Amino acid sequence: MTAQHPILTPTAAPTAISETTSAPPSQSVTVVVSPTAIGPQSGQWLRWTSLGALMGLVAGLLFAAFYHSKLPGEFESTARLQVSGPPPAGDAETQIAILRSKAVIERAAQKLDELRPFEMPPPKADAARVEFLEKGLKITAEIANGGGSTLNVTFRGPHRADTPKYLRAIVDAYKTELATRPASPLPVATPGAKPLASPVPQTTAQLDAEPDRLKKELAALSKDEPAAIESRLTASRASADQVQLKLHGIDRDLASIRATGASRRDRLATIEELGLKPDSNAVSPGTAAEVRAAEESLRTLQLKKAELGQRLGPEHRDIVALDQQMKLTQQRIAKLVPEAKGPDELDRHLVKLEADRTSLAAQVGVYAAAMAADQKLLGEVNVIRERLNELAANRPPPPVAPKESRAAPDAPIPTTFAVQAVVPTGEGDRSSPPLYRSLVPGGLIGLFTGALLGLIGSLLFAGTAKPTRPSNKGRIYDAPPATRSSYTSIPIASGPRLGVPVFANVPSLRADLPPEKRSIDGLSPLLVAFSQPSGPEAEVFRNARRELTNSLQNRGHQVVPITSPGPGDGKSLIAANLAISLAQSGKRVILVDCDLKSAKMQELFRLPRLGDSLKSIMAAEVDLRMAVRTCEVPNLFLLPAGRGPMDPVDLLTRPKFRELMAELRASYEYVIIDAPSTLAEKEFAVLAAAADGVVLVVRSGSDALSRSDRARGQVMEAGARVLGAIVNAAPHAPPAAAQLEPKALAAAK
Repeated sequence: MTAQHPILTPTAAPTAISETTSAPPSQSVTVVVSPTAIGPQSGQWLRWTSLGALMGLVAGLLFAAFYHSKLPGEFESTARLQVSGPPPAGDAETQIAILRSKAVIERAAQKLDELRPFEMPPPKADAARVEFLEKGLKITAEIANGGGSTLNVTFRGPHRADTPKYLRAIVDAYKTELATRPASPLPVATPGAKPLASPVPQTTAQLDAEPDRLKKELAALSKDEPAAIESRLTASRASADQVQLKLHGIDRDLASIRATGASRRDRLATIEELGLKPDSNAVSPGTAAEVRAAEESLRTLQLKKAELGQRLGPEHRDIVALDQQMKLTQQRIAKLVPEAKGPDELDRHLVKLEADRTSLAAQVGVYAAAMAADQKLLGEVNVIRERLNELAANRPPPPVAPKESRAAPDAPIPTTFAVQAVVPTGEGDRSSPPLYRSLVPGGLIGLFTGALLGLIGSLLFAGTAKPTRPSNKGRIYDAPPATRSSYTSIPIASGPRLGVPVFANVPSLRADLPPEKRSIDGLSPLLVAFSQPSGPEAEVFRNARRELTNSLQNRGHQVVPITSPGPGDGKSLIAANLAISLAQSGKRVILVDCDLKSAKMQELFRLPRLGDSLKSIMAAEVDLRMAVRTCEVPNLFLLPAGRGPMDPVDLLTRPKFRELMAELRASYEYVIIDAPSTLAEKEFAVLAAAADGVVLVVRSGSDALSRSDRARGQVMEAGARVLGAIVNAAPHAPPAAAQLEPKALAAAK
């Protein structure tokens, strides 16, 4: 009876395949694998339709927003006015009637010519202008207080930039109308009148004494009229605005000076931009031209080095020659540019600007305090004047004199009003047509169009896509067999559950398997990513490579130490295979052996010349270009630990090691470090400080979880983060299909 072998699960090949496996001595077994039937893909059309509907909705909304921005619309500009003065100022209906009066609108129509240019010119005829202004004007009143009325004046116009101009013309005409309005007698109190805001004296003596007291109080507050206080306020605002403009200019110059580089060329350019006179020790025009030419040459060499460095590497002779030329050019520039002695003219101008800014900021504070005091004074004066007007309005009329001795009626008491823009005229905001009137139709049209196109696309193109098939583990199919060679079995590794993401479960690697690829340099057969590139173990490392790059978000120039909770976990072998797999994906990778007490890389890669190594670089015996090795794996570079006695703590804590890590990060896309275990706290802390993330290698076993948790805590204490873990020596889990026996094997028995 034929010996039973593990059975492969059915594949997704288009035809039935009979695999003949070849075991290392001479065993052979035939495994029948058939495809699953391709069923109708009922959810395919739904996915296509949903995707099309979503894309159509987004496109429809974007087009509708663009279309809405091009539509002719109406724009609103609003100003908030505070009217103060005699009792008519507190009557909002009276002020609205004045603001809507024919005189105000006609005066505003005449002022439009002073506000040119307009994006959309107003009508030329006066009657058409008046009709246009009356149509767009809207006025609402807030609750009146004792000091006057608050009006919200809005104008609706056809253009964003023109609408504030129309509103400004109406407000200016309203102020002019109030200033030139003929005087009117103040009203006399009637039996049905509203009570005054403050109690009014009842006796004649009180009626005579109260105005005198209020006038004295008004004189004590200020001898200036409200118009004079408002003029002072306006002047203070103008002065404050001028100081603010100077402050803005000084801030702009300060920012330009602080952003200037340290080179003399940059500082001279800033001096010329600010209109300053350079110091006498500045370079001559001829020398300046020579300096500029040298700097351009240096910049060209730097660009050429950056371009060739990606392809050749830092140890190439062309890169070394470029470094020599750059060094000579820098020395030439240093000789041409005189050394700065003390502060130059730009530094002195910076000190002067800072002093001027401090002085101007103090002036702004003085103006702000003066405006606040005048604003408060104006409010108090208006309250007292309002009280005086109330007393005069409610004073009883004098007794009627006989007909023959009656004097001519007194002249009307003049009235004064003050109009202040609490909220000045702002830029026009779009009011119509509403945005939703464009977005709703556009979104619906895009939604239905995208859904229809997605449905049509699913019917036309879904059938050409490669269908996904269920695994159907353990099922046997009768089909014409085809034969191919493969391994005896595919090791399916299953490892323990850890407290960090597991990148891969690596089975125990064997050195006795016949290699698919012969090594010229004699690389160890345990480097299965190189010697067995199509084997299952190499596929495991490819999965680990993919998980690692995903955890780093596919960013390049990353430093990744490979460590373990303790000795014996196999981290060096895992680090070597992972570095080979990264290099095979086209990345430029260097593998650095920093486990100085137990260096394994020189044995795995059969490295000669161990005198050129990490230890030699730290001892300043060789430079990096001499110590970095190449191997027969493309894109993979090696930096061995070296030989001879060495103190790992002293070697790794030197400042030169940090400089080496920075240089390696700049030259290679991935720096894979074979780090000591986390038990070596001092050495590992140095590597963790330069790392972008740490990968743990944990040997499978009953204590794997506790050991990985302990190592993760030590990594976090060192200030690094754990990207994930790789389980080494994971046990093989037989596939479920091995429980069933194919018909071909049953017939063979």
